[in-house]
Amino acid sequence: MPSRFTAQSGKGAILVALALVATLLVPSVYTWAVKSGAVKPGIEPSGSLDKRDIDPEALSYFQRNAVPIQERPLDLSPWGNFKPNSPTVDHRKGLIETGAGFFNPKDAKAFDGLPSDLRPVAAHPAPQGKGMGLGTGTGIIQISESAMKSTGFDKIEARIEALGAKVLESRQDHAFVVRGSDKAMAALLGESFVEAAIPYAPAFKLDQLTGKQLLLDKIRANKVELDVHVRLWDDADVQAVLKDLQQGHKDTVSLLDDGKTIRATLDKNELNRVLKMEDVRHVREVPEYALTANFVRIQDPPVVQVGEEENLLSATPFWDAGVNGGGCGNNNVAPNIGNADTSNCSSPIPATVVAVLDTGASLDQAALAHSTSALSEAAISALISGNTHRKIRAYQVVSDGAGTLGSTCDNVLSGAQSHGNTTGGVIAGNASALGFTFQRASQAATFGDVRRINLDGIARGARLTVQDAAGSDRCPSAELTERNTVDITSTTLPTRMDAAYTTGARLHVMPFGTPTWNANGTTAAGQYNGDARDLDVYTVNHLEYQVFVPVGNNGLALANGRDMIPDFFDGESNGTSDPNIGAGAPQGLQVSPPSTAKNIVAVGATCSDTGAMFGKFNEEENVTNYTAKGPATSVSLRSAPIIVSIGNDRTPTGGGPVAMALQDKVSQAWLNFAKTGNPSQPGLEWKPYTKENPQAMVFDTVSQSVPLRDDKLVSLLPAAGGPGAAPGGRGRGGSAQ
Repeated sequence: MPSRFTAQSGKGAILVALALVATLLVPSVYTWAVKSGAVKPGIEPSGSLDKRDIDPEALSYFQRNAVPIQERPLDLSPWGNFKPNSPTVDHRKGLIETGAGFFNPKDAKAFDGLPSDLRPVAAHPAPQGKGMGLGTGTGIIQISESAMKSTGFDKIEARIEALGAKVLESRQDHAFVVRGSDKAMAALLGESFVEAAIPYAPAFKLDQLTGKQLLLDKIRANKVELDVHVRLWDDADVQAVLKDLQQGHKDTVSLLDDGKTIRATLDKNELNRVLKMEDVRHVREVPEYALTANFVRIQDPPVVQVGEEENLLSATPFWDAGVNGGGCGNNNVAPNIGNADTSNCSSPIPATVVAVLDTGASLDQAALAHSTSALSEAAISALISGNTHRKIRAYQVVSDGAGTLGSTCDNVLSGAQSHGNTTGGVIAGNASALGFTFQRASQAATFGDVRRINLDGIARGARLTVQDAAGSDRCPSAELTERNTVDITSTTLPTRMDAAYTTGARLHVMPFGTPTWNANGTTAAGQYNGDARDLDVYTVNHLEYQVFVPVGNNGLALANGRDMIPDFFDGESNGTSDPNIGAGAPQGLQVSPPSTAKNIVAVGATCSDTGAMFGKFNEEENVTNYTAKGPATSVSLRSAPIIVSIGNDRTPTGGGPVAMALQDKVSQAWLNFAKTGNPSQPGLEWKPYTKENPQAMVFDTVSQSVPLRDDKLVSLLPAAGGPGAAPGGRGRGGSAQ
């Protein structure tokens, strides 16, 4: 049967980002009779824009999967009703960027809008006109523009260190976060290069969504305590702070496996106490991430390589050129995996390793299996640990808790339907190397043109480091395979990247983000959270490392599927950012963390090639309405997504409004014909065939009864009432053809 819509915004990004899995279908264009030389009916110009721009199947999918809001307890968040100040770029000069928004450091009253428990407190007052001053341990100093030009950063930093303080971070606008002793902080205020100074307020440490973010977990959503991650300025202070928090909270306070992050369950009062600790750098509510979509079903892998199919007939230019992630010169060089050809390299280059932080993978299915032989879990594990597995460089269990290959949905003989398995296959699957191919018709309405194709991943020569981040609670049965959420709360992203790096991975796919909820979107959209920051810091310190993250599916209006344009799309906050609605309330930001990071590749989705389904319009160039649009945040104003590729199947042999409507008409015609001998239905009348008026019912984008003027075809039909005719005119001569 024809494929239904399947949505994906960024899953499996590598080389060209998204790709496909498989739908093995027959064409869904049928005719009762064909008029020779007839021009194929097309879509009427009126209304065609909506038909090609709004996919009813996509809209239905997201409406079905919208998550109802679970309200958090009142007054749970320390923020109260505070809203951060985020001015446009041309109004930021002189303002310091903080975790609570932008502030004028010279205006002591600028902090009056903060909740009282989160305001800065100065232990060392600044001279007149230089702001509040500094606290006892950490503060922010703004350097004068003239000093930056005349003295330079290096000399200013050296002077700060000479006074006994240390520069921890730089902030907009020419500001430094500094930390030091009381003596050092007091001395800094007397330096001529210091234009203004403010204490590092508790508000600057607290993630803006703490206590406000929507949660899938109903138990967490209803708690009056907050599950938080606590980070410190200095890792050397971790044990002391951990010991402090464990007093009276031993069962709910623990150190994560990165050795730097403390996980704690705290009430509001205890949280305020933690925020006032000088050693604490950042506190955020434990994030909850969902996979960006459940399935990918695209007709042809090659369409990812060429963009369109109707003219190039599934060409494979990347593979044909030997660009498939397999390196080169891997002949008699351990582990002998990858391309053996040496013409493009003077020394062996191993196959590319891509890390995937997802829900695991089934290693006995064709795309990722080592061979056609049935292997036990122990045998597969031995191949991986010996670095001789054909497709898997490493299998790292993050959340399953047991087993070397993940002990839940993705283990041996469990099937291949998980999100992580699909992602891995899209990237590096190579079933054809084991002799597995599939067959389908190459174009709609070409019943005889059936050919064998492969459904290999875009980088079919590459290998994977699989990071299984879904526990048994995500998989109630083998058929409900870890599709919806990914559990990274037991660790941190830098730890996962470090683990992947040691296996040789320099590309990392993280196909998850904050959940898409309902017409109100997601509370976290447009937020630069702790994980986004971690991605930025890691990629700055590892310039050879690249991370791919989907932007999310918050880009359409659930009521009607219309494309929504977010606020700040034009760089300014106003009620006219969305030209489709004119003046009105600004639409909220859409991009889901952690794709709000600045140094990653944010990925979105387009439709697959739909051939002539919409006339000359190239649907594959149309970014899907549901893909979130940037800017990533109101502060960075960074474009997002950066790249887009196929994430929605609307091909004539797949889903989409035209194909689905055609399917319904054909099915109803057969049912009516079987019951009454007349396939007519509302809006489509069948007219009996006669010599004087030879009629045929044609099913196409516009279905109708038309005169049949094909003498060769008519000559094959028996005369009415002749041999083979059925009583009542229901033989072939009197039926719909």
